[in-house]
Amino acid sequence: MLRAFVTAAALATSALVAAPAAHAEGDAEAGKRVYQRQCLRCHVIQEGQQRIGPSLYGVVGREAGSVDGYLPRYSQALKDATFTWDEEKIAHYISEKDFLDGNRMWQLGYRGGLSEQDVQDVIAYIKANGGMAE
Repeated sequence: MLRAFVTAAALATSALVAAPAAHAEGDAEAGKRVYQRQCLRCHVIQEGQQRIGPSLYGVVGREAGSVDGYLPRYSQALKDATFTWDEEKIAHYISEKDFLDGNRMWQLGYRGGLSEQDVQDVIAYIKANGGMAE
């Protein structure tokens, strides 16, 4: 009986250690460098300001394709999206070209190539600088 309990506990612990990186903690300071290198040319985190891409102000917790003032410029893929942005979806979006097939970010020159840690760091930076929905 004790052996079965120890085996079950070991399996549960290994499952936690192998959890997806999308839930790892990022370093906002390191994320600032990633943001400046990969995101800033197209996105700002200030409310109401747009560039080539929509503002990332309040993105975590916001419905996809819903920034006022940017609505006509969204790709059809984002206009049709029916999810709310969270850390996991943002991580997939910036890591996987096919996460939302037909989105313009990848068509306009974004090439990805970020490490899992870079992804978590840039998400931490965005969240720490106005990226959380109110």
